[in-house]
Amino acid sequence: MSRLPRTWIVTRHEGAAEFINSLGYEGISAQHLDLGEVCVGDTVVGVISMGMAEKLVNLRVNVIHLYVELTFKDRGKELSAARLAELNAELRHVNISSSRAKKRAF
Repeated sequence: MSRLPRTWIVTRHEGAAEFINSLGYEGISAQHLDLGEVCVGDTVVGVISMGMAEKLVNLRVNVIHLYVELTFKDRGKELSAARLAELNAELRHVNISSSRAKKRAF
C-alpha cells in the first residue's frame, strides 16, 4: 500500500528545527530517522550524516542538508535559529555518487 510523500525534519537541535521551519519546511519532527519509515518520494531535511544521506538517496528519498560553517566559539553549543541565520546557514540538496576508495600510495 502506498502513501503520500512525507517531509521529515531531522535534528536534535531546537534552533535548527526552527530555522528549517522558517524557510517553509514543515513535517514530521524526528531526532533520529528510522530508514524503515521513509518511502520513495519522501523528503528529509536537517542535519544528515554522509552515510545516512547515501542510504536515503539510494532509497530515492529527497535529501536536504542543513549546511552551516560554524565558528570555533559556536562549536558544541546549542544555536538558535537567529544565530544560524547570522552564520548564513542554508539548506542544500544532496546528490551522492559513491564507489569504494582504493588504497593509494602517497
